[in-house]
Amino acid sequence: MHQDNPHVQIYRRRRAWQVEHFFAGDEFSLESIGLVMRVEQIYRKVRKEVGLAP
Repeated sequence: MHQDNPHVQIYRRRRAWQVEHFFAGDEFSLESIGLVMRVEQIYRKVRKEVGLAP
């Protein structure tokens, strides 16, 4: 997560480590725990500070 803009980085190990980037409007998953969520859900309490619409 970044504090100044809605951005999530997820590192996944397949054959080698790969990074995936997610921004406002994107949905991401953490397969190991069965979690699927949108970037906006993480930033819901800091909308104005990071430029997300209400």
